[in-house]
Amino acid sequence: MIISIKTRNQITRIDFSNSHEGVNKMLKPAITKSFFISLTAAFVAVLLISIPASAGKGKAFEGELVDLACYLSAGDKATGVRHKQCGLKCVQEGHQPMGLVTKDGELYVITINHEDASIFSTLASKVNSQVKITGVTHEQKGVKGIEVLKVAEADEKSGGESSY
Repeated sequence: MIISIKTRNQITRIDFSNSHEGVNKMLKPAITKSFFISLTAAFVAVLLISIPASAGKGKAFEGELVDLACYLSAGDKATGVRHKQCGLKCVQEGHQPMGLVTKDGELYVITINHEDASIFSTLASKVNSQVKITGVTHEQKGVKGIEVLKVAEADEKSGGESSY
């Protein structure tokens, strides 16, 4: 048996003499469409899962705020109270970038929050101090950054903090 199916620009003839061939020709478009829909749904699901639930809230980090110009060239010699005046001068007058060296030894570049740039100014006055930062992390080509949402000074004696 031969069936002809007419679409807008094409006539398809299906020969059911060999029943497997006819069934395959009829099912192929349906399978292709179903596969495409399933693949699209899977892709959307993966995208939704990969977006962190805390994207708007940020993650908390503790460590020392440093001026990157000196820290990258001098390392630990550019940390602490002994480097505070140079750090303040580099960041406030020289417009050098800041970084956070976490207690785990990770280094993050501090990036500005475009919705509230005042946080960045607050940080500039805290160079070479222990701080607690809440922010959203980003990474490009091995460079880690924190877009700061909130700043607090780490109080090492009592373990508490005071917010700015």
